[in-house]
Amino acid sequence: MSTYSRTTRLTSRLDLRTALINLGVAVVGAAVVAIPALIQLAERDGTIADRDATIDALGQELDTANAHLESRQETIESLRAENVELRAALPYTVAAEDVPAIRMSATVTLSKDGDVIDLNSTEPNFGAARYTSSMDTLSYNGWAGRLGYGISALTLTSGTAQYESCAAESGYSQIGKFEPHLLSAPATCLRLSTDRFATIQVSRYDDVSADVVVSVWE
Repeated sequence: MSTYSRTTRLTSRLDLRTALINLGVAVVGAAVVAIPALIQLAERDGTIADRDATIDALGQELDTANAHLESRQETIESLRAENVELRAALPYTVAAEDVPAIRMSATVTLSKDGDVIDLNSTEPNFGAARYTSSMDTLSYNGWAGRLGYGISALTLTSGTAQYESCAAESGYSQIGKFEPHLLSAPATCLRLSTDRFATIQVSRYDDVSADVVVSVWE
């Protein structure tokens, strides 16, 4: 074998080893570059998985909270309905601050078949006159009081007739006349056609005249 052939083989082997070494270095270099990327990708996948789990947990908590909210809302609506029924069952009352001012209050003497008074009037003696076009009138015929056709009356079963007690009552009815002795106590309420409330009491009467105490609220 010639010297040239040996040299050629040796060179070829060296070239092959160099190529293999370079390939190994390249592979190792690529691996070194790829590993951090793989680690970073794995960390991101883990973060995403953790957040997905957190989202699922929060979603379950939200569903539970919504269920509790819906249940409580139903309870609130039920209680409100019960309150409406309870309020409807309570008797109507008037708060002190809702009581209007007295429009007119006076003791008037009604003569037999004499003047008629207008309970809406603010003039002296309720504007007593022989004739009036008002529906809310009061007069006396010597044995009974006569009420205008715009007036409804009610006598309290207990207590004193005041705006609060009169406004809180129902069951008013129209009566054309009243006997004076039935109005000796301050317990009779009047409701006028103008929706005003009034109280009436007969303090004295005979077959000639009657003294009547009247109060009317705005």
